Amino acid sequence: MQHFSIAAVIFAVMSRLLIIAFLLSALYAKAQSPLDHAGCKHPEHIIQGLQARSQVSADFMPVRIQSQELRIILNPDQRYITGEVEYVLSLSSSRQELAVDLDAALRVDSVWSPVGAISFRQNDLQLWLNRGAAGWQADSLYRFTIRYAGIPPVNPNGFGSFMTAKHGPDSVPVLWTLSQPYGCRDWWPAFQALGIRADTTRLVANIPIGMRVGGPGLLKRIDTLANRVVYHWEHAYSMPPYLLGLAVSEYEVLEQRIPIAGTNDTVYVLDYVYLEDTAYAFPRLRTLLPPMLQRFSDRFGPYPYLREKYGHMQISIFSGGMEHSTMSSMGSWDYSLMVHELAHQWFGNMVTCASWRDIWVNEGFATWMVSLCLEDLLDNGFWWPGWKRLTRESAWRVPHGSIYVRDTALTTTIFFQRLTYHKASFVLHALRYQLGDSVLFAGLRNYLNDPMLQWAFATTEHIRFHLEQASGKDLRNYFDRYIYGEGYPHYLLRWTQDNGQLFLHVQQQQPNPQLFPFQLDLPVRVYLAGDSIDLRLPFAGEQQTYRFDLASAVDSLVFDPDINILMLPAVVQRQTAAIAGKIKVLTGEGLWQVELPIDASPNDELQLFDLQGRLLWQYRPAAGERSLVLPWEPNWKAGIYVLGWQSENDRQVQKISLLNR
Repeated sequence: MQHFSIAAVIFAVMSRLLIIAFLLSALYAKAQSPLDHAGCKHPEHIIQGLQARSQVSADFMPVRIQSQELRIILNPDQRYITGEVEYVLSLSSSRQELAVDLDAALRVDSVWSPVGAISFRQNDLQLWLNRGAAGWQADSLYRFTIRYAGIPPVNPNGFGSFMTAKHGPDSVPVLWTLSQPYGCRDWWPAFQALGIRADTTRLVANIPIGMRVGGPGLLKRIDTLANRVVYHWEHAYSMPPYLLGLAVSEYEVLEQRIPIAGTNDTVYVLDYVYLEDTAYAFPRLRTLLPPMLQRFSDRFGPYPYLREKYGHMQISIFSGGMEHSTMSSMGSWDYSLMVHELAHQWFGNMVTCASWRDIWVNEGFATWMVSLCLEDLLDNGFWWPGWKRLTRESAWRVPHGSIYVRDTALTTTIFFQRLTYHKASFVLHALRYQLGDSVLFAGLRNYLNDPMLQWAFATTEHIRFHLEQASGKDLRNYFDRYIYGEGYPHYLLRWTQDNGQLFLHVQQQQPNPQLFPFQLDLPVRVYLAGDSIDLRLPFAGEQQTYRFDLASAVDSLVFDPDINILMLPAVVQRQTAAIAGKIKVLTGEGLWQVELPIDASPNDELQLFDLQGRLLWQYRPAAGERSLVLPWEPNWKAGIYVLGWQSENDRQVQKISLLNR
């Protein structure tokens, strides 16, 4: 047995507290904590030009892509691309010209089909294909190949759609792509507008020998040439074009086959990691990834790409990443980033936002799913309260602006960290309390398995529909206030205890009437001597009073003790004085009389509630008014009521009786 001095014990405890305080304070700094990188893309790192704007296709093309095959030649130390893309597609409506997204910096050499050349013209952002008098007819199947080359432009409104850099002590070159939201056209001819998916995607990349290239789906083969290698990737799942990504560099390879408990499923995992980072990344991938896969499979159903793989390809981007289909691009190996990109394979890849206005159904969900792992998978839940507190505090810092994106022209507004990631994720976390885990996760599984949405596109209203179907509740108020609306509720809770009864009065204090009301179940924890009781207060109006039979003396109350409501910090006040000491109430058959206090001010207010907390009547006395004689309303029945006196700094209540008429 070891013996320690008191001073040593105090020093050890204080050191532990200082370490914990440092870790928590570092969550907003460049710390390697699991609360870093709550979102996979950080707009503050965007290469921006003055008022730089970027638009989707000028004319949305109603195409169904049966297959797309991209064949390219790359050198990771050169910002240049030579390639061709072969499409097999049909259209849902006829048109004379077909528009493909492509920046003018990439010059098209030719467009060929099995029956001959197709004429074309290029403008700044589109390539227009013209088949002459034949046109492009609805429901006909077309095959054509676009050949192009050039220096990919530096997109002033993106995350770096085609980038090169060097890494490690030997300055090894690396090249990667990141096309979300408007960057496909910066490096390949694509139909980048949301609403379009390709059933099958093949990537054929010719790169220098000694290099590897990560890509979507399964690696079918590697061809070796004189001093080059050609990787053949094939992805047989439906995919929107922006989820096609690649990375080229010298990589070390880690392969795993991760079994999913309770099923016969095994997920093949393939990771491409820089040599200098393998000592750190490989152990994390072996130990941290399997529980994440298990958690999401249990909650949301099988990993979407079971027939192919999941994996990571390291890039030298800022510390974020990108959820490329089946192989995420990773700027670091931080815990939250690993969770976030994996989560996207369900929310964002299998079911994709229908427009960038609904980007939260991708990013908000992936950020929230980090919390599902922090809750108990990492360090016995040590980081879980910190995630809730810091995520809510981050959302507070943006009182204006909605999760639903109004202006999608700028990448910074689409991927606004505090709204798209933090507020959206906390709105989902708060729904766990409002609906309960069994209902919430059942609704989300139904959403993911909806045949109209799976391998397709979804809106905010699809989320609401499936949660309403699972819960039987009308969630329009919740979505109108938190998703489409702005701001947060701010509550004042006043309480008193009298003759074995606890009275709670909750008031929402927003000065803006458009914020009324947030209809929520509000959590309150009542602390007694050596015990506590959790109360759930259904709140549907601007103010409401609640009564509970409680003989034990109440020590204190805490509003939202477990951080489950997206709100500004609540004010909790105890009322110790009895209202009877200030006003006198006389009741009779069909009328009542109120004698007001001498010190009543113009802002004071009388309020009458029934025992269910419904506000029945309120009155603000005129200056100098001291006595009121009022009739009972015809629909008020005989019984007990609660009369409240609301002043600027205090609130008191008392019970009164209405006699039989």
